[in-house]
Amino acid sequence: MTETTRANKRTEGTDRRQEIIDAAAEIFNEKGYAATSIQDVAAAVDILKGSLYYYIKSKDDLLFEIIQQVHEGGLINLERSKLEEGSALDRIRAFVTNHI
Repeated sequence: MTETTRANKRTEGTDRRQEIIDAAAEIFNEKGYAATSIQDVAAAVDILKGSLYYYIKSKDDLLFEIIQQVHEGGLINLERSKLEEGSALDRIRAFVTNHI
């Protein structure tokens, strides 16, 4: 296997994992966390339930990853809003607008 092939496989795996996380977030939002099964997530990304465990450890891990990504996005938006010109209220508005 060439270095390029290995790099492409890592990228595909990362993209697939993010696709799974995104699908889980949508399903959790629609059905609720408790009502969502791993099979629901696997079906949404068109892979077998067992194959899903290659990318994630558990449904709890999916929820943690979703929350972590939202939190990281909020921190990035907070840092961006600090760079905004204007009053504190203008920066708060910029943060809320960017975050939503």
